[in-house]
Amino acid sequence: FVAFDTSKFEYVSSGTRFVTADGTRTNSWTDNATQTYFNDLGDYTWVVLKDKETGFISIYVSTHVYTKSIQRQAHVLQNVQYMTEYLETVSANYDDAPVVVGGDFNLDPDVTNLQFAYDHFTKTANYKTADNIAELPGSNRNLGNSKKSVNTIDHIFLNGGEVQNYEVLAGQVGLDENQEWTYYSETAFDGTLYDISDHCPVYTQVVFKENLKFQAAKPEDYYNNPITSDDVIVAE
Repeated sequence: FVAFDTSKFEYVSSGTRFVTADGTRTNSWTDNATQTYFNDLGDYTWVVLKDKETGFISIYVSTHVYTKSIQRQAHVLQNVQYMTEYLETVSANYDDAPVVVGGDFNLDPDVTNLQFAYDHFTKTANYKTADNIAELPGSNRNLGNSKKSVNTIDHIFLNGGEVQNYEVLAGQVGLDENQEWTYYSETAFDGTLYDISDHCPVYTQVVFKENLKFQAAKPEDYYNNPITSDDVIVAE
C-alpha cells in the first residue's frame, strides 16, 4: 500500500498490478515436480497524488520483489521491464509526472544474477536511486539482533525531481517516560525496544520541479532477457 498525508495531497487515481506483461498473475512454469511458482516476481501499487497547495502531480509506487528461487531470478529482468513500461504509461497520462518507486526489491546490485535488473532501473529506465546519490547503503537486520548488515536490497528509485537527503532508519521504537511510542535512532538492544520491521526502513526527501519531468526509457537500450529453462542453474 501507499500511505499519504491527506492534509497535503489530494487523491487522483491508483491501481495494483502483478509484474507481468498484462498485469495479471500466471503460473506458466514450475520450480519442481511438487511446488508451483508463478511467473511474476511480485506486485506493485501506484497512486497519483495532487499537491493541494501547488496543484503539482506526482506518482508513488510501492512494491515487493520476490527473488527467492532460481526460476524467479531468471524472470526478474523481464518483469521489472514490464513494471517500468507500465509506469511510463501512467506518467504519460499525467503530463510526464515524476515517479517514485520504493520497496523491498531483494535486488542487491552486488549479486551477479540480479545486477541486470537493478541496472535496468538506473541505466535504462532513467531512474536515480536515493541511496546512491547520498552514498549510503540500504540495510537489513535480523529481528532482535544488534548486528546490522549492509545488504542494499531496499531501494527508492526516482524518475524526475531531485533527492535532498537519504537515511536508513536503523533504530528501534519503544515507550518513553510518558508511555508514548517513540523512535530512537541509537538503541541499546536491552529488550525494551522493538524493531520497526525485519528490514530497516529507508527515507528520502525529494523536491519536484516543473522542468524535471519523467524521462522515458529507450526500448533499444533494454537488456536481453536472460530467461532460462527450469533445469538451468543461475549462479548465486
